[in-house]
Amino acid sequence: MRNVLTTQYNYTRSAKERNSENAAVFWNNPEIATAYEGHFQSRLSYCQWYHG
Repeated sequence: MRNVLTTQYNYTRSAKERNSENAAVFWNNPEIATAYEGHFQSRLSYCQWYHG
């Protein structure tokens, strides 16, 4: 893993034109990508899947 895209961006017209949204992209950075993946996996273990 090399790249990370993390965001709270809401893909709507309001987000584009009025809201204060953000996104961060880290290209070709295996150290950050590995750390992010480890944290994501640790949070994923707390999820309860919805089968609705």
